[in-house]
Amino acid sequence: IKAHNYKVGDFAYLLNKNSKIGLSKKLQSKYKGPYQIITVNDNQTVKLLLNNNKTATYHHNLLKPFLSDGDVSNTTIQHS
Repeated sequence: IKAHNYKVGDFAYLLNKNSKIGLSKKLQSKYKGPYQIITVNDNQTVKLLLNNNKTATYHHNLLKPFLSDGDVSNTTIQHS
C-alpha cells in the first residue's frame, strides 16, 4: 500500500469504527466523509474539520484520500 502525503486543504475519508446496531457490518460504509484537512502534524496525525465546525485529530492510517475528477470547490460535500 502506497503512503499518501496529506496537505492542508486536501479532503480525506475517515474510517468508520462505529457500527450501528441491527445493521450488517458488511452493508455499512467503511468510511465517513470526506472531511477537509486543516492541519498536518509531524507525528503522522492530521486535524480534520468535521460537522458543525468541530475539529478532531486522527492518525493518517485511519484516513483514505478523497480523489475527485475536478475542482472540489464546485463539489457538494455531504457529511454523515
